[in-house]
Amino acid sequence: MIRVLIFNEFAHEQKHENIKAIYPNGMHATIRDFLNTEDDISVETVTLFNENLELNDLESIITDEKLQNTDVIMWWGHAHHGQVPDSVARRVQQAV
Repeated sequence: MIRVLIFNEFAHEQKHENIKAIYPNGMHATIRDFLNTEDDISVETVTLFNENLELNDLESIITDEKLQNTDVIMWWGHAHHGQVPDSVARRVQQAV
């Protein structure tokens, strides 16, 4: 089993109607749904923002344990990457 963790800011899909039209549930969900068609892939998603454009608590979501149980990380950071806590960025960097 390949364990995949997909990170997406999930801001542009909520703020811009033209992007929301392409990714109504977020880019992370589109990728997850595609990968979930494979029997040997397990996918989990994490977003910087929730559906109300409030910051998620990445400290409690992207833990050392979660990273140790991940084989592949797909990370999409763009305009809001500065809002990822440095400790989480270091944790991910060390895991990679």
